[in-house]
Amino acid sequence: MNQSLYPMRAVCKLTNLTADTVRAWERRYGAITPGRVKGGRLYSQHDITRLKLLKRVVDAGHRIGSVANLTNPQLQDILKEFRQFRDPGSVRTVNAKVDQIVKACKDYQYLEVDLELEKQASLTSTRRFLSEIVVPLCERVEEEWSMGTVTMGQKHMLFVLIRNLLGTLIRLRGNRAEPGSVMLFSTPMQGTYEFGALITAAIAGEEGYYGLYLGPNLPDSEILMAAKRTGVAGVCLWLSEGSGREPRMAEQMKAIRDQLPKNCKLIVGGPVEKQIAESMEAYGIAVTPGYEAFDDYLSQKARLSK
Repeated sequence: MNQSLYPMRAVCKLTNLTADTVRAWERRYGAITPGRVKGGRLYSQHDITRLKLLKRVVDAGHRIGSVANLTNPQLQDILKEFRQFRDPGSVRTVNAKVDQIVKACKDYQYLEVDLELEKQASLTSTRRFLSEIVVPLCERVEEEWSMGTVTMGQKHMLFVLIRNLLGTLIRLRGNRAEPGSVMLFSTPMQGTYEFGALITAAIAGEEGYYGLYLGPNLPDSEILMAAKRTGVAGVCLWLSEGSGREPRMAEQMKAIRDQLPKNCKLIVGGPVEKQIAESMEAYGIAVTPGYEAFDDYLSQKARLSK
């Protein structure tokens, strides 16, 4: 009997991982090797089992970069020591919170959504709030909007509230940043994802950086002007899945990198195709294909500073 194979959408539902996370664990860390077919990738039951194990280990406090190449039995051994970190009801609880917020959003309950987001942000770490609430919520609403079950107004209402809250988190974390530890976050023009830049700015705050977020869709010339005038240690530009597939993007990012100050690092985030990512890396550009990859890069890299 042929083994069942699953598309990305099914994998995300079965593992409670975002598509960005699955891609990052696959492409950056080699944690799984899905089958390739015309039009995309298909994942086996073995891939799904392994992703679930990896998620449980990461939830228990380990970084994906340190466990991605372990065998499944080794991952299970780690989990035996950290059973208390994985309450069986935690995934259901998180999903219920996302459901609750989406329902309130559909009812235009602005205040209820705002208060629930603030409550969830206060109850856990910024990293977990981002990975368990913000990212799944954004993906869920985008999906429902594409199906017509969420209106443009409802979607915009939610995104305004999330944007405001993330801005507050970025400012609060930035107040603790060391002098010179400032990073600029934005997206280049055309086909970009604003929340990718906002979420990475919030993650950077957890690593001791101040995130200077300039909004989405900036011309290259304005990105360069801001970087030079502010003297930032690094520039992070987030690409959407569509722009991450465009071959021209490697040369565009190289042109930006060549004009940045010598000690300013360029980091490109988002689902960038492997060949394009390899070209960027050959130009001295750091590529982080997902939020966890970006987090790992900042935590493992020597501190960016001017």
